[in-house]
Amino acid sequence: MRSHTRTWFILLPRQKKAFILISADVFFAVFALWAALSLRWGELYVPKSGEWYLFAAAPVIAVPIFIKMGLYRAIIRYIEVRALWTIIQATTLYALVFAFVLYESGIKGVPRTVLPLNWLNMMLLVGSSRFFARWWLGELYLNLGGGRGVKSHSKKM
Repeated sequence: MRSHTRTWFILLPRQKKAFILISADVFFAVFALWAALSLRWGELYVPKSGEWYLFAAAPVIAVPIFIKMGLYRAIIRYIEVRALWTIIQATTLYALVFAFVLYESGIKGVPRTVLPLNWLNMMLLVGSSRFFARWWLGELYLNLGGGRGVKSHSKKM
């Protein structure tokens, strides 16, 4: 079953894979903000009336930045540690723009410590999802013959 799912995902057109990544990042943006607020307050957080706009703004800010920074152009199965730098840059830019929007919105009651927590959560969610996908898809892709031009690592016995 697991191999079937991986094969299905590898054979998807590039646009559908990008849509899946964007959908995951929309979820991550909302979840990271909610988790940051929950961590800051020390309990499961329920947004107040004016704070719902922040939850709507988070993915609206994140996705265009991630598109511009090339997070959806990179082919996951080839992602390397160098891509981590791009993820750090993209999530940092997102956090800075989000901080500006938060302060300019005039919404009161959101602690300043939420911003670095949100940034850290986004970096962990986006980065770990990309590297998990690389681990999950990488070996099967090579087994399917897609890695013809890729050097394989042979084990010496």
